[in-house]
Amino acid sequence: MTRELTAIERQTLDAYAAKHGRNWKQSLQDAWYNASEPGILQALRNDPAFGPRGLINYVAKRDERIKVVCNECGKKFQVRVYADTCPKCGGADIDVR
Repeated sequence: MTRELTAIERQTLDAYAAKHGRNWKQSLQDAWYNASEPGILQALRNDPAFGPRGLINYVAKRDERIKVVCNECGKKFQVRVYADTCPKCGGADIDVR
């Protein structure tokens, strides 16, 4: 049984899919196996109501811009692929909003 994902969880999965292309599900499964994707993605893996079974049925949205915010300078911006740094201050404390 899978559950309804939150907006942030959907955006995170969609961003991962956009970044990793056509074989994103296999890439994410490999990352889950190696525990190399911390945060929201690993939490989804460990969630008994989603986990690897929920990933099978998930369909990522394509070409959707992701809204993010820099927690260091407060700049809000949009990206197609999840940003690691802020374009304004170069800070690395970035969150999906």
